[in-house]
Amino acid sequence: MRQELHDYRRACEALIAASLSPNTIAFTPKEIEWISHYATEMTSHVDGLMLRSWPAQDHERDTLREYVRVSNALLQLKDLSDDERISIRRSVNDIGKKILYAVPLGAPPKWKQVLADL
Repeated sequence: MRQELHDYRRACEALIAASLSPNTIAFTPKEIEWISHYATEMTSHVDGLMLRSWPAQDHERDTLREYVRVSNALLQLKDLSDDERISIRRSVNDIGKKILYAVPLGAPPKWKQVLADL
């Protein structure tokens, strides 16, 4: 597996783990926008569609900064294999389920909020 793909999967896992941490502060709407942008770009990349670029921006969260960095590196790869495409789709699906479609957006899962209230 290419290093960029390994780094991307690891960055997605770190972003998800950070969002599930008991001390998590919910993602801001702008952070959700960035996470969503790169998830969409990854899907476009594996489907061979046109990519949209966004201006560079500094991010306060280390996990988000790393996610953006490795996403940009992965977007530069050409000739992805079927296994690489599947791996990217799985990572994007995890980001979607655990961050982008959490209720409220970018918030820790409901069960975690209940535990924090105890």
